[in-house]
Amino acid sequence: MDESTLPFYPLFLDLSEKLCVVVGCGSVAQRKIAALAKCGARVTVIAPHVGEVPTSVVVHLREFQESDLDGAFFLVAATNDASLNHRIAHLAKARNILVNDVDSAECSSALVPAIFRCGDLLSVAVSTAGASPILARIVRDVIGAVVTPEFGKAAEVLASLRAEWKPTAEEVLTLLKRIREQESY
Repeated sequence: MDESTLPFYPLFLDLSEKLCVVVGCGSVAQRKIAALAKCGARVTVIAPHVGEVPTSVVVHLREFQESDLDGAFFLVAATNDASLNHRIAHLAKARNILVNDVDSAECSSALVPAIFRCGDLLSVAVSTAGASPILARIVRDVIGAVVTPEFGKAAEVLASLRAEWKPTAEEVLTLLKRIREQESY
């Protein structure tokens, strides 16, 4: 890869009311299902056996069929069969559906990063472009040890004032200091 190009473009997506299909229901799939449902996606799971899933999720207890892609915006191929995941990813890509093959960054058109959340508004995504998900999780945890709850509170304050106030970095640091001081009382 040329050093002037990147393998993936970092992006946060609004998945509310978008059809997101997850094929498989093991532990990796269950994490993806829960995260998609929490974002307001219309989640459909295709798997012969399903563990616990949010009540909003539609479940089809069967093997994957190509028609499961109809109308999908995003697909997660997360079965315990890597070759099946690759085949499903190929079919989704042919239909211009965003796809995350949990076994292969090369077969994916979208990767799901390790996410650190602080409050409702502040999220930090960490990715290694699929090279090492465990390293991405370690980096996320290091960030989590540094980014304290006042950052999340500052994000809420800044969101409420955004239309009227465009602060400098110095003003945001002052806000963080004030929030930290209030928390210590």
